[in-house]
Formats: sequence, C-alpha cells, structure tokens
Amino acid sequence: MTICIAAICDEKYVVVVTDRMITVSVPNIEYEQRGRTKAIEVTPNCIATTAGSALAYTPIFRDAKIDIDKGSVKAIGAIAEITRRAYTKAREQVLEEAILGSVGLDLDTFYEMHACPHTHLTSYTFYRKLKLS
Repeated sequence: MTICIAAICDEKYVVVVTDRMITVSVPNIEYEQRGRTKAIEVTPNCIATTAGSALAYTPIFRDAKIDIDKGSVKAIGAIAEITRRAYTKAREQVLEEAILGSVGLDLDTFYEMHACPHTHLTSYTFYRKLKLS
C-alpha cells in the first residue's frame, strides 16, 4: 500500500509525506529503501509523488524534466501539462511494445483499423491474432 499525503499550511506552504516502500512488478517484490522516497522534486517549486511500480515513473519524469528545463517552466499548470504529455508518450510506448507489437501492429495501424465502419471485424481480427500468437 502506498501512502502519499499532502497538506497546505498557512496558505503558502505544502507539506508532503510518502512512505518508502518500493514495488517491482516482475517478480512482485516489495521492499523499503532507505534514503529514498516516492516524492520527486520536478522543479524547486514543484514536487510529484508516485505510486505503483518503482520503475514505471522513471521515463515519464526523465522526459518531462528535459522539456521543463528546456523551457525554464515554473508554472504548476504548465509542469502538469508537460508531465501529462510524457505520461501519454510512455503509455503509448508500452501499448505498442507489450500488446500491439506481439500481434504485428503499431498504434497508428490499430487506430486505422478502427476507423473503418466495421469495427466489430477489427476487434475480431485483433482477438484472433492474439489467440494465434
């Protein structure tokens, strides 16, 4: 179980608390890591907390940090948007590599297949490819 708590104090300070339990999905291992938390300093005025796999967020914050540093971004809304885009990119990469790639598809081809008026046929074809693989 992940614990991430934040509280606003005196309308200008934020206190952030997380546990240090790290989870790695394959194999499913949980352990506490000393000297490391699930709070990541994105910029001096922005901290993000994480939950789930210890490895999943690494490429997201790495890519977001590059864009944030490149533009000297300080506004929280802009930081959130850059991080959202990095998350979307990482999610699409996992979809292509772990799911679609196993049946010889990429995301563009998958979307093209669903643009046709007979999407039930596309779903059947995709299901059939998965069963045959």
